Amino acid sequence: MTDLTNFEKWRLYTDGLISPDNFIDFGWYFLISAALQRRVWTGPDHQRLYPNIYVIPVAEPGIGKGLVIKQVAELLKFHKLPDPKNNGHIKTLTEVDRAAMEAVAEADYKQAQGVNDDYDKKKSKKNKSYEKPLLFPVAADATTYEALVKAVSQSIRRINFYSPNPVSGNQELGVYTHSSISFCLEEISSLIRRRTEDVIHFLIQAYDCGDYIYDTKTQGKDRIKKCCVSFFGGTTPGFLQSTFDDRLLTEGFSSRTFFIFASANRKSTLWIPDLTKEQKAAYVDIQLHLERLSHLYGRVNVNQEALIELEKWWSESQGKKVNTSPKLLPYYSRKNIHFQKLAIAMHFGESTEMEIPLSTYQRAIGVLEKEEKNMHLSLGIDRSNPLAVPAEKIRKSLEANGKKSRKEILIDHWTELPNGADSLDDILSFMEAIGQLRSFSERMIDGTDRIFFDTIRKK
Repeated sequence: MTDLTNFEKWRLYTDGLISPDNFIDFGWYFLISAALQRRVWTGPDHQRLYPNIYVIPVAEPGIGKGLVIKQVAELLKFHKLPDPKNNGHIKTLTEVDRAAMEAVAEADYKQAQGVNDDYDKKKSKKNKSYEKPLLFPVAADATTYEALVKAVSQSIRRINFYSPNPVSGNQELGVYTHSSISFCLEEISSLIRRRTEDVIHFLIQAYDCGDYIYDTKTQGKDRIKKCCVSFFGGTTPGFLQSTFDDRLLTEGFSSRTFFIFASANRKSTLWIPDLTKEQKAAYVDIQLHLERLSHLYGRVNVNQEALIELEKWWSESQGKKVNTSPKLLPYYSRKNIHFQKLAIAMHFGESTEMEIPLSTYQRAIGVLEKEEKNMHLSLGIDRSNPLAVPAEKIRKSLEANGKKSRKEILIDHWTELPNGADSLDDILSFMEAIGQLRSFSERMIDGTDRIFFDTIRKK
């Protein structure tokens, strides 16, 4: 497996899934960014940019959203927090530093387990079992706002690091504490529909990785220090449409999110095949890489050449958006952040070096530009236009069933057309003009030519 990149190993491992390629790709980027937590950053110390991302795959039911999300969640849950009594990384240090780190690790372990000082005695009691806490905390599949905030507050993790003393210049041991957690939801409605305003406000705050202050019913205000949330949740275009129509989702949330759209699975199979020997080996290699990432801490450097080129690109790109849909204005307002976060995930998917080359940033920009072409389709249709709803239904019908004649389309969608056949002609002409539809002639058995319409499939 040494000749494959980690990304290629991920694609090999997920080869049996029917999920769209872009769902699988962004599943990988999310997996890496979630494993980095709030431990690495880019930018100046007073304005750190952390790698956590929000990814929402958007597709109709049955188009492989949950398949990818399950695999990502399984990998994140694989590693457990090392027991402070059996931590190989601690044992390699000097005696003084080892003692200090063991004390910190033990406190960390107790915090993660939610137990008190005599947890060692409790562990020894019969019929008592304590599940080891996760190395990368993952939230419950369905939760309330209160449970969400509590889960984040209990996801405290620590990492030790050395830094030079500003006076003596000697390397001194330090402890970095953060509260990082990941969401892997097959359907985001399980979270968004409950106390939506509070949930969205929390997700906006947590994306920026600051402190979060919240009011409890009985104990006043609490504060989560250095919280960091990574969010991977699937949904349908219909749910997103309703949430935006009801103003449940805000521009603040949508500006921080990758809405990844797909209209069909990449292939159709009845069964997901058993893993091959090569796929199992790829899975193990990915697990090992995630564990290596858990030891990283510090600022990610960008060399001067990259800074100059990226500044030039950003200046030139302002008038050259790939998708001019007004629905993407919030997203584009933060694209300077999005491409950096994605580049961090792409880099650490293959490396543990603390410098990202220019080529990785350029690849991240290319990945985003490819997705931006269809990103607006995730955010629903413009219901202020009376032809928008039937046009969307016609597009979905052709994608699902294949070519149809004008007469067949008219019969199928007659009740949805405000002005009958005239509305249909306007819809078909517009869809052809924007490249969603194509018309072509076929010779029939009786020798006549017949016009058909079909969607333009992307290769």
